[in-house]
Amino acid sequence: CPGLKIIATSRVVLRISGEHAFAVPPLALVSAGDVEGPGDLEHAPATALFLDRARAADPLFQCDAANAHEIAAICERLDGIPLAIELAAARIRSFPPKELRARLDRRLDLLRGGGRDRPSRHQTLRQAIGWSYALLDPSRQRVFQWLSMFPGGVTLDTAEKLSLPELPDSTPVDVVEAIEDLFDHSLLRRDPSQARFSMLETIREFALDRLTEGGELARARADQTRLAIDLSEQADQALTGPRQKEWLDRCDAELDNLRYALDRAVQNDDPEPGLRIAGAIWRFWLARGHLREGRQRLEKLLELEGSHRVDPRVRARALHGLATLCHNQGRNLLARKILEGVLEIWRDLGDQRGIADTLNNLGWTACELTDLEPAQRLSEEALALGRQLGEDRTVAVALNNLGWVANYQSDHTTAIARQEENLLLRKRLGDQRGIAFALSNLAWAYENRGEWETAMRLASEAVEMLGVLEDDLLQALAKSVVGSIEHQRGNLAAAREALQASCEQWERVGNPSGCGWAETKLARLLLDMDEVDEAEAVLAKADASWQIVREQAGKGRWHLATAILRMVRQRPDEAADEARRSLEIRFGINDRQGLAESAECLAWIAVGRGTGDPGWLFAAAAAIRTAFALPAGWSAERIRKRVLDGLQESGTDLPMVPIETVTPDALREAARIV
Repeated sequence: CPGLKIIATSRVVLRISGEHAFAVPPLALVSAGDVEGPGDLEHAPATALFLDRARAADPLFQCDAANAHEIAAICERLDGIPLAIELAAARIRSFPPKELRARLDRRLDLLRGGGRDRPSRHQTLRQAIGWSYALLDPSRQRVFQWLSMFPGGVTLDTAEKLSLPELPDSTPVDVVEAIEDLFDHSLLRRDPSQARFSMLETIREFALDRLTEGGELARARADQTRLAIDLSEQADQALTGPRQKEWLDRCDAELDNLRYALDRAVQNDDPEPGLRIAGAIWRFWLARGHLREGRQRLEKLLELEGSHRVDPRVRARALHGLATLCHNQGRNLLARKILEGVLEIWRDLGDQRGIADTLNNLGWTACELTDLEPAQRLSEEALALGRQLGEDRTVAVALNNLGWVANYQSDHTTAIARQEENLLLRKRLGDQRGIAFALSNLAWAYENRGEWETAMRLASEAVEMLGVLEDDLLQALAKSVVGSIEHQRGNLAAAREALQASCEQWERVGNPSGCGWAETKLARLLLDMDEVDEAEAVLAKADASWQIVREQAGKGRWHLATAILRMVRQRPDEAADEARRSLEIRFGINDRQGLAESAECLAWIAVGRGTGDPGWLFAAAAAIRTAFALPAGWSAERIRKRVLDGLQESGTDLPMVPIETVTPDALREAARIV
């Protein structure tokens, strides 16, 4: 019959000539987190169906602000499956929405009682799925069961690595063909962007039940753990190389599967498999902003490890990852303590690479604490060992640390030299994240030297690279550098945009050190924009961050910004105290730029109060800037102008102050009498 078209509905693709298959997806949902009231449910097909069937089952049922969220969550838990939603809504006579939601952990047992006029396979959810399952041959059923081990879905490549037991008749199982059949039977979903297959949670529960009934659950779980370990250890190698972006994305896609294996290690009181996974993927947690989750999982596994014999290398790697996540959460003293233990393990094992990497991490932690003497010493020791071993990455990390030490001390020439060599090595390794980090740090060094165009080019490149990598943590740093450079150049609106974005990213990641730096910079900018109330609020947030981190370099900047705030608020006594605190911190870390800025601020306060020797303080700051080639950016020039205007009004001449006379004692005395 030419031109005849037939629309057929089936759970299985018919595979006949001329067939055009159209998969009917589950009903669209509204996220429970987005629900504010009953009106939000009417527009989503899944929740609208629930409401319709619930009212049919119980005419007295009312959807209100108290239960709307629960109804949306029920439909989410049921994957938007119409039959499941209908069966759940029918139970509303017995259970209010909150209790119904709580009972969905065993949804297959709960969701029954469809109309007696329906086919038996439509009367319970278990029978509905079981009808499709019964159509499969034993090999397909076996694959279906084992795929329930992957809550995050599975690629064909991973599925082919499954160690499936033989069928009773020794028939070989073609996993790829089995997956295609399961997809045709509507038991699997396929991600259109990649060859990745997954189950709706409702179907996965059924598959898990079948796996358990067949006595293969323990074996399947062990196989999934094996594959998770294999993936993690491949990721560990790849996350510092040229395929970094690919492997960050792959870990993201596999995250639920990795979590499943990690949870099971805890539940089984068997920490070593979990430690192998967690000790290998901590860089992923760091780059993609999962700091809290990574730290909590590692801590839990290491608590269990105390009562087990775990390979010391596995333990050391896990502890190294934990320490890194800790200091990225501002827990630097804890990180240092952990790393000292890691160093002992590697020394006991005689593992020179492990020793070098731990020295580097200890050096970085000291740097984060602005404890610069040990930071320099530990990083130089790691650098020498890295060069001896021919380990480019170890050398690059040490150079990065030493560049930061130099930057803190306003030694921009050394900082640039260290970071340029670091950048060269990162490029040789193809380490995109490391390249972007080096670019950010180079930008900071060029900013300190007053080469703001070069600094902006480098920092902007870092922001773009880190956006591609979806690395929130390091991109927040790069944006903070961009904001600081724009401030130095007097581009206040652009600086504000970058610094606010940086603050938001640091807060989202949960890094208080980054928050403290970005907030302190933003507050100083807001003071320059005469937005005093907002600046005061931001400084309060920054203070809370510094209370956690106790990092001296950042705290010194905070005291200086607070001194400016107090002057603007016409509280010069408090301003002088804050500026003296800033000066003292800068002495402690040999921060020459900070010394000059603190002296200039004290000169401004002295001019305003009519006390002390503002001319000497200003000239001393100028001598420091000249001796160490320290530029004054837009914000510093604003303070300097206030001082010069005040000196001119009072008829005070600037003295000649040789750099040799600008001693700590002389500066302290000049600050004391302000």
